[in-house]
Amino acid sequence: MRKYAVTLALLFLRTGVLEAQHDTGTSAPGTLGNAAQGKDTWPPIISLEGGAALLNDEMKSITVTARAQNGIALKPDAAGNVILRGTVEDDRAVVALRINGRNLNLWGERARKKFGVQLRSPQAGKIIRLAFDAVDAAKNKSQKIYQLTGPTADSRMAWLVLKSEADSIAGLSLPILEDGKYWGLVIGVSDYSHPSLKSLVYPVPDAEEVYYTLTQYYNFDPGQAQLLRNPTRTQLIGALSAYAPSGQTPLGKNDNLLVFYAGHGHWDENYREGYWLPSDAEEKNRANWVSNSDIQKTFRAIQAKHILLLSDACFSGSVFDVREAFNIAAEAAYKEPSRKAITAGNFTKVPDRSVFKEFLVKQLRENPNKYLDAGALYNKIKIPVTNNSETRQRPIYGIIQDAGDEGGEFIFVKRY
Repeated sequence: MRKYAVTLALLFLRTGVLEAQHDTGTSAPGTLGNAAQGKDTWPPIISLEGGAALLNDEMKSITVTARAQNGIALKPDAAGNVILRGTVEDDRAVVALRINGRNLNLWGERARKKFGVQLRSPQAGKIIRLAFDAVDAAKNKSQKIYQLTGPTADSRMAWLVLKSEADSIAGLSLPILEDGKYWGLVIGVSDYSHPSLKSLVYPVPDAEEVYYTLTQYYNFDPGQAQLLRNPTRTQLIGALSAYAPSGQTPLGKNDNLLVFYAGHGHWDENYREGYWLPSDAEEKNRANWVSNSDIQKTFRAIQAKHILLLSDACFSGSVFDVREAFNIAAEAAYKEPSRKAITAGNFTKVPDRSVFKEFLVKQLRENPNKYLDAGALYNKIKIPVTNNSETRQRPIYGIIQDAGDEGGEFIFVKRY
């Protein structure tokens, strides 16, 4: 067990755990709350398939389709045409659907529209690009881009394959979201030099796996992500301080910083403060411990728009007297600064082999969406971690107190 381990983050989190209310495979950043209430932030969902007939009852069948593992097979008719059909769904109201900028006719219910379109199949071996753009009443947008390949000598079928998809939330465009850089500081402490602290097995390998996930799956370029294995206090503080205005790599006002920590920690009842324990720490000597206030002050000094701390250790929470609904609008979630943390649990022991890390990495890698906000990530891991933990640990999500949070949200941007 990670004896003495106290995750720093929640020991200084502001009273009031933020629990996102959404948990869906199509979640967009900050998409929260009751679908029929409050501000509409859901983008419409486009579902496209080949059809033996258009969904309009007055139209006749002119094509035959078959599902394929990597796309949809479409058999052109005698005139060389294929038909696509599908639906556009929204929590409020669908307004329009366009293909390559041309409006399509829609029919059906207000929140669920059907469509059909007849297209000329590309010539043998040729490829055309089909961009489907949907808009709802609140001007939320979504897009799916397909590639349609013409029949070949070996097959009379045309093939439709999804190439990419993206959500655009009202007031939150892709250029704004990707304007800032993504920086990562991933820390794992397994080896302790003083005999008073037992060395651990998994924190360094866990940190390596998190580092790989961030740099390979998300917009954390290796040159902007740092992996610290078994740092001393001086090395750990130095790495954090480097992002402050007086440091070697000061972050800009649009940048994003993620900090991951795994290793021993300690809650000192006399000082009423939590500490990280770097590799040169001693149990009875606070000289090399890294305190809550050390991290808190550093986060406050760093000028990044968003900072997210992921902390994986024992006894990592504090008692929260109030719970708040996480219901800020999506555009505000990104535009406003944030200083938040997700930790492995409250005051419970965490095994050396971390369940928290396992489900954190799993959800980050399996996330199908381009954008994933920290609240959605928390919702996806909290139940699996609790259900698979020997100590029934429950991850905690909240605000880092007095560090500059203004209600915003850290958003992961996935590589495609």
